Amino acid sequence: MNLIIPPEVMQQQEMLFDYLASLGIEKSQIKNKALCLTAFIHKSYAADFKTITSHNERLEFLGDAVLGAVVAKLLFQKHSEMAESDMTLYKIALVREETLAKVCKEIRLDEKIFISKGEEKSKGRKKDAIL
Repeated sequence: MNLIIPPEVMQQQEMLFDYLASLGIEKSQIKNKALCLTAFIHKSYAADFKTITSHNERLEFLGDAVLGAVVAKLLFQKHSEMAESDMTLYKIALVREETLAKVCKEIRLDEKIFISKGEEKSKGRKKDAIL
């Protein structure tokens, strides 16, 4: 995957790494810094550039799958008495757009993502689908 990081994101990289450190993810733990920065770039922001720019959509796809697997494993381990159908409902409730957007706001990720000027005007930072 060829990553092209916009200059504005590169200028903010230390701030982004400091933000991650505040969440317990130290810069020294990050093996691919460009890929990490890509996670903060919404596709609307990338679309504002003439050159093809990396954005977080593929990472979001992968992250949703990983998060779903982790939640499923924890439910399976911690609630061995629970029926599979109930575990499925809990997993759906936990790994859903509204829940993840709420967590995003709690950790202030909504303030760190790069979105387009159009999304800024239409209050994109408040949209669950973007968060």
